[in-house]
Amino acid sequence: EFKEEFFKLVDKVILSLMEDKDNFYGYFLFQMGREIRFDISTPTGINFKGAKYVIYFNPIIFLQLNIKQMESSIKHEIHHVLSMHLIRAKGKISTLAINLAMDIVVNQYLNNLPPYAITLKGINLKYELNLEPYNTFEYYAENIQNVLNVLEENDEGEEDDSWGEDTDSGFD
Repeated sequence: EFKEEFFKLVDKVILSLMEDKDNFYGYFLFQMGREIRFDISTPTGINFKGAKYVIYFNPIIFLQLNIKQMESSIKHEIHHVLSMHLIRAKGKISTLAINLAMDIVVNQYLNNLPPYAITLKGINLKYELNLEPYNTFEYYAENIQNVLNVLEENDEGEEDDSWGEDTDSGFD
């Protein structure tokens, strides 16, 4: 019953997107599978499952967002699909650097982000970088990984490098 009621709310968010100039996102979401997962640390996540993309919702976090932030959370996941981030995230880059880079790219194109969203400004401040806006995922991932490598050599690195499970970590 909870699942049914929760997805009725998600449907209202989708309809809100479809009534707006951003109707592409609403139509795109109709083509995706939807599941509830309480084990993700962000409002939404995305993965390829079977023959289609599936968007995951953590209702505990998602329901704390206002309607505009809910819309942005959905747009965020769709931008990952359009940018082919799930396919491009390969190589000798840590999960942390990959997730940060993906979120920097996507969040530059979105408004109404929650206050905890990963942003270019936030990453530049946290890691004392001067990354330029609107660059590629690879550019951000490589530069972040370089800083993480230096921090690790100095034993100041992130304790937990396991941000990404099989899904993107939403706004994180």
